[in-house]
Amino acid sequence: MNRFLYLFLFLGAINPIWTAPHLEFLQLHRDYTNALSLEDEKEQRPALLKVRIAYQRLLLSTQHPSATLHYNLGTLHLKLEEYGQAIHQLKQAHSKDPNDTRVVDHLQRASRQAGVTIVKKDQTLVGGWAQDTWAAIPVSWMQGAIVAIALLSFLIVLNSPPHRKLSRWLYSSVILIVFTAITFLRQSGWGISHEIILMEDINPRSGVGLAYPGILAEGQLKSGHCGTLLRVQGGWTEVDWYDSGKGWVPSNKVSEISK
Repeated sequence: MNRFLYLFLFLGAINPIWTAPHLEFLQLHRDYTNALSLEDEKEQRPALLKVRIAYQRLLLSTQHPSATLHYNLGTLHLKLEEYGQAIHQLKQAHSKDPNDTRVVDHLQRASRQAGVTIVKKDQTLVGGWAQDTWAAIPVSWMQGAIVAIALLSFLIVLNSPPHRKLSRWLYSSVILIVFTAITFLRQSGWGISHEIILMEDINPRSGVGLAYPGILAEGQLKSGHCGTLLRVQGGWTEVDWYDSGKGWVPSNKVSEISK
């Protein structure tokens, strides 16, 4: 009886921890809807900005943000014409829920309005399928598989006839070594390209610092333009901007899209 009482008290104590973010999200969604219903643009924009700040605060305080939270914040940025941030949040939503067609529609809309291309010929919206599958495999699962393979190999060798122990031990060792090497590669991030998104209009430099000329003869890359992270040095980030070449930008002007 006491065990059930303790369990009931424990669930009651942690229930606010579970429900508080959800209730706050629902309230923010209502505030967002109310702000959109305002017909006067002078009243609507300040209301949307207030909701955006609240959404960003909730996003930072949530350990595992949902696809819906990223999606709502992305559409809010899009409504405020903040295209770089909109594409960033919508891509986060797409990575968590690739089957949501609303996310793809808003991503395409954001890219059109920003005048940028977010889809490469050989990639989906967030990367090639092989890379996405490789990146989606949790390292902890692979580490657990190594332990399981080691225990299974030990049992197989232990129960093998004497004349087969050596051969089975060799086979098991090769399998274990190969799987361990694959796990190390996954843990090191090998084969995963880190996608970078530009948060504001800028002309990337050909070197680290403003003293270097821009890679574009004229104009700037627009907010929302994407590329692949190459390296980081002294507060600057080198990015392969796909069709625009390689260039350096201040690290605080870009954001990495998590895989």
